[in-house]
Amino acid sequence: MKKMMVLVALVCMLAVFCLPVMATSYTVSGTDMTIELDNSAWYVFTRDNLEDNPEVAEIGADAEAMSALLQSQNIYLDAISKTNYMSVELTVFKNRNEFSKEAGNLSERPRSEVDKLVQNSQNGSAERSFSVYENTYTFVEETGIDKGFYYCKFLTVVNQEEYILQFISGQPIDQTYARQIVDTVRFDVDTSLNPQRASFFDSVAGRTVIGGVIGACAVGVTALIAKKNKKKKAAEPAQPGE
Repeated sequence: MKKMMVLVALVCMLAVFCLPVMATSYTVSGTDMTIELDNSAWYVFTRDNLEDNPEVAEIGADAEAMSALLQSQNIYLDAISKTNYMSVELTVFKNRNEFSKEAGNLSERPRSEVDKLVQNSQNGSAERSFSVYENTYTFVEETGIDKGFYYCKFLTVVNQEEYILQFISGQPIDQTYARQIVDTVRFDVDTSLNPQRASFFDSVAGRTVIGGVIGACAVGVTALIAKKNKKKKAAEPAQPGE
């Protein structure tokens, strides 16, 4: 009887651990990217889901201000952790520049070129660490601390456009968890856009681009909320004894 109870308990435990994560697949408008995020763990905002979205008010933000921020900062998705409220923020940036036009599709470039790019980016960057992260695609991964915030970023180029997934937090970031989210990303890749010039990463632009492109942590929605709360607090009348 006791052995049977132990067996039942083990089966129940396995059932719990094997339950699928209730992730929602987001086709991010204005991009060639989809990503899966668990709605029970993340507030997820895109350029086209802000209007009349109750979660915007729930986090103390303003839809109009958020829309302006996403447009001005080339942000196409911003997700805020619901666990330990606003402890981690994931921001997806997309941009087209000289690097992305020349690189074409980073995942189609020889690994030796990407390794060289990472090596050149690491030179002189003691507080920032660069590496190559590969799943279905090839990313340049950067970790470090900037202005008191820990960050982990993943950069790739798809269809001559640069994508950066930036995780930022006031606490050290679980790199394994960040990579698990990056592993859900899918791109609609047009391989005809690969450039013919194989020597791009030997050029001055190719050697220096990562340091300039990823650079410092960019502004996200949590910074907008913090700024709003700071202004609100400053406008409140001082209490006796303060």
